[in-house]
Order: sequence, then C-alpha cells, then structure tokens
Amino acid sequence: MAAEKIDALILRLPENITLLGGYYPLTGLNFLIFPYEEEPVLLVPASEKDEASEGWWNNLASFELGTITAGDPYEKIEGLLEDIVAQKGKSWKRIGYEGSFEFLAPALLSGEGFYPAEPTRQMLLRVFRNAEMVDCTELLHNERAIKTEDEIAQLQIASKIAEIGLAKFREAVTPGRTEAEIAGLVTAAIMKDGVGTHGPQRVQVFPQVASGSEHTSKAWRPCEITTNRTLEDGDLAVLELGVVADGFWADTTRTCVAGKISARQQEVFDVVHEAQEAARNRVSAGVACSDIDNAARTIIEKAGFGEYFIHVTGHGIGFRYHEPVPALHPENSDKVKVGMVFSVEPGVYIPGFGGIRIEDIVAIAEEGVFTLTTFDRTLGNT
Repeated sequence: MAAEKIDALILRLPENITLLGGYYPLTGLNFLIFPYEEEPVLLVPASEKDEASEGWWNNLASFELGTITAGDPYEKIEGLLEDIVAQKGKSWKRIGYEGSFEFLAPALLSGEGFYPAEPTRQMLLRVFRNAEMVDCTELLHNERAIKTEDEIAQLQIASKIAEIGLAKFREAVTPGRTEAEIAGLVTAAIMKDGVGTHGPQRVQVFPQVASGSEHTSKAWRPCEITTNRTLEDGDLAVLELGVVADGFWADTTRTCVAGKISARQQEVFDVVHEAQEAARNRVSAGVACSDIDNAARTIIEKAGFGEYFIHVTGHGIGFRYHEPVPALHPENSDKVKVGMVFSVEPGVYIPGFGGIRIEDIVAIAEEGVFTLTTFDRTLGNT
C-alpha cells in the first residue's frame, strides 16, 4: 500500500475479507475498510455479529439485513462508511478497491451471492468523493500469492477435510452406483466427519464426478456435469473435489476404477502418476513455472499421450478455488517463491478410452516443500 500510495482499501469480496480480515463472511454483504495507518473496520449484517466477534476485531459495525425493520441496507451501509471517513479518513487521497475481480469465491451463502456491482460503485464514489479510486486487483492478487505460515496451516486443514471425501469416493466407486450418488456420498462424508473435526465450522463441498469413457474423457473441462449415469464394471471414475473451510480452499482429484482394472487403464494411469510425481519433485523456490509444467509434460509426451494433456499442470489456490498466481503453464517463466501454494494436476484425456487425472496441493514453506494432500493415488484395489 505504501508503494502504491494507497491510503486505504475498501473491500467487499469474501476472499479478500478472509485475506485481510481473517473472517469468512456468511452472507457476503460485508465491507472491510483497511487503512494504511489506522485500525481496520469490518461492517457486517447484525445477524453475523456473533461470528465476526470471535476474531481479533476491535472495530466492528453492523446493520440490519433480512428483518422487517431493515429497510434498504445500503442506506445504513453508506451512513456507516460516511462516519468512518469522517472519523479516520479526512486526509485519504487514494482508495484501493476490487475493480477487476470477475472470478469470485462465494461466501458461506453460496447459493445466492451478494457481489459488488454498479450500486456499490456509485455508493463508494459518493462516500469517497474527495479521493481517487484506484483498482487494486493486481496488488491483492500479488499479496494473496504468498501465504503466511498460519495461512498454509489453514490450507493444510482444508486439505485434510477434503481427504475425508477422497476416502469415501474410493469406497463408493463400485458398479451399480450413479455419479450423482457418489457425489452425494462424498458430500455427506465431509459434512458428517469434517465439520468441526479439525476446527472449521463453516465448510462447503463442491464435488464433480465423471464416469465411463465418454464422461471422463471430458473431465479436463473447468466444470464437469455430474449425471445419473450408472457405473459399470471396469469404468473409470474421476472426482474433482473442491472444499472450502472457513474461507480456505482445497482442490483435489483422484481417479478410480469400478471393479476390474484393465491393463490399458493401468498403463495410462502409471504415466500420469509418474508425471505428477516428477512435477511435484521439481517444485522448489526459484524454479520457473514452465519447468514444473515441463517435468510432467515431458513424461506424458514420451509415452505418446502429449496431445491428450491439454490443460496447465497447476494453478494457485488459497482464498479461492483457482487463483491466478502461480500458473504452471509451459510458457510462464515466472519463478515460484516461498509461501506459494498451488496444485499439481497432470491428466490424460483420450476420446473413446477416458480420462485420468491426479491432483494434489503443494506448499513452499520456509522449511521446504510439502504436499498438503497425501491420500492414496492408486486406481483401486482390484
């Protein structure tokens, strides 16, 4: 903020409030005023005061939302912001805001998000009418790219919760079950055994299950459709699993076979497994993103599957399911750094055969590199 001459940040997005406020919003209609010199102030609906008060906040303001006396909450929010500016921000000249965020993480109320649009922008222009509004998206992304030790510890917890789902997935992949049933079992297991077990009480689960040659060959897509397709003996099944625990995300993938594993399935799986291990072993502070990608891509290409590995080897993760830094892309020469946390997820997707991917999260800490997700990576027990 000093380098950018930013006097204060005004934040609305749950992911950035988690980052700088240590609070994972329930509804998403929250505001964090984060000055360079003064203490920050968090604005929350009155219904969230108990949860928000559990943190380290000294300055907490609230407004009514969802009650018969609430009226227009934006009127109260604008008044609260005006009061804060009058008390703390008379000399603020440059205000940073989230001007270019378009990929967003949900609050706990993920089914109906409160996200800033034109009404919020107009309100901020009125409140900070004597200051310049500066888009701080890049600043925030760069800050988020380097995790603290405490943040890495929270991401470790999220990954441990996700492993509950991986275990249930392995158990559930049997002939006769549907994709939707398996996804439901994964969700139920995490909610039953993951909420509160490792600390976090606010947990959400986002499973995507694909099965059979047609569906798994499309499992490279950013969003796969979980259907009522019934698994048959010998079918591949891929689980793409996102989990958020108190605002910190895990992202894992495992591939299993329902019933008997064929020699061809084992052959392709072994290539992907070797590629993933090679990429994880290449991770070290100072190594180029392209070098990590190349470690996996070279093995897959030598096996003759290069054309079927069509996505990047990994992406950043932390306060959102997919963060832009770092990007393990074959043309990205940026170097990974201590504090970065990201996925390593090579995959092969062959039309007529199916798709196989293995995904784990790695962290570069001061003491070295370690993998947050360590659950069994084999195809199954048959």
